[in-house]
Amino acid sequence: MAGRNSQIARILALLDVLDSVTEGLTVSEMWEKLSSRGHDAGKRTIYRDLDALSQAGFPLLPDGEESLNQRWRLERNTRINQYFVLSARELFALFLARGALTPLQSTPFYEDLQTIFKKLEEKIGSKQSDYLNSLQSELKFEPGPQWGLGLNPDVLDTVRAGCAESQIIECTYYSVNSKKESVRKLGPHYLYYTKGGLYLVAEDIAESKVKVFSLPRMKEAILLDEA
Repeated sequence: MAGRNSQIARILALLDVLDSVTEGLTVSEMWEKLSSRGHDAGKRTIYRDLDALSQAGFPLLPDGEESLNQRWRLERNTRINQYFVLSARELFALFLARGALTPLQSTPFYEDLQTIFKKLEEKIGSKQSDYLNSLQSELKFEPGPQWGLGLNPDVLDTVRAGCAESQIIECTYYSVNSKKESVRKLGPHYLYYTKGGLYLVAEDIAESKVKVFSLPRMKEAILLDEA
């Protein structure tokens, strides 16, 4: 695992040094720059990394004949559409960070996130996608708290709309203290994530007091036409 993770760090550094120059670099120059960053990689290893990135579809453009002076240039951007452009380094980092999103599996956001990655994979092609996913699968994140357990997607959408539009929300809310459900009118301020839970900071209209409300304990929320 340590060797694989060092390869990931080296490739990310390699993409970084290539992205920092417009005229390209020779393998010797890459070796010097990587060595200065603490990466113990021989020139043969760099050739293998370049070949793996090229085979995976990264836009690496070798200039000139094969020789010690051959320069490698990284085409800077991957165009997703006419408005959304990612650099190779940004794309690489995005796929590596995918594993950190697993605590969101129980939330309404997770399916949307998976859809985003599916669209990215379709745009960048199967070779590059497979390579990124193979590297990402070797980078493990310590499991964190599961976010948003018991969230109702409709309630979440209503609350988000209330925060965005500054409109009062009416909801049925279960109170742990009274062990009862009651209808509340809330003036939403913002959503707040902490320790695996999603909360709404809002004014309790009846009490004219700002409180914190747990979203999983809300149901049947509606947006009122009241600012």
